[in-house]
Amino acid sequence: MGINLHSYPAPQIGRVDVDCKIFKIRVVESPSDKIEISWADAAARTLEITESDGALSVLDRPSLGAPGPLAWASLKKGAQLLMKIPPCFRGTLVFRARAQAVHLSGLSLSGALAVSAGAGEILLEQVCADRLDAAAAAGKINCRGVDADTALTLTTKTGPILCNLNGVETDYTVCAHTNRRRCPARGTHGSGGKQVRLVSGRGDIKFSFAAGAPAAPAAPLAPPRP
Repeated sequence: MGINLHSYPAPQIGRVDVDCKIFKIRVVESPSDKIEISWADAAARTLEITESDGALSVLDRPSLGAPGPLAWASLKKGAQLLMKIPPCFRGTLVFRARAQAVHLSGLSLSGALAVSAGAGEILLEQVCADRLDAAAAAGKINCRGVDADTALTLTTKTGPILCNLNGVETDYTVCAHTNRRRCPARGTHGSGGKQVRLVSGRGDIKFSFAAGAPAAPAAPLAPPRP
């Protein structure tokens, strides 16, 4: 089993679309100005990468027919796709995972980012974009230090949502909705310019702010005594 590596100049790519049924998706910042994709090769699974008119498409599949449940478990063993995205990338990123986890960290993007997962967890750490959307079916969405200039939307069908926002509390308007009646985060909170929408069908919702509440103004100095 060997390691494959493909790289593409970021200024030539306007959209990256990754759709994985087998591979875990791991995304970090690239130290260069290239988009880099690496993965471990295996005889029973393949990864197809195509580039056309500035769009990069990544798709995985079994190399031989439709496997049974036990074969699927074997295919997913040790299957991880690592992608490195440079800060100079200005396009749209789309990541879809069917059963495995998606983990993005240390990314600051000026474009749009969309992440979706089936049963696996979505983990976003220190991720900022102009627009950020994450959607999970049965899995959890866990965000640690995220931000979006235009809008941030996190939705799950059954899983919980944990969201730690990068700024101070007064930066955001947070709208949270869940059918779990005991969730204290339900409703609209704040009136800041950055819009955050958190929706879970039956899961708990918790959100916090990395920079906390704004600092209280300093008390005026008393005039000097005569």
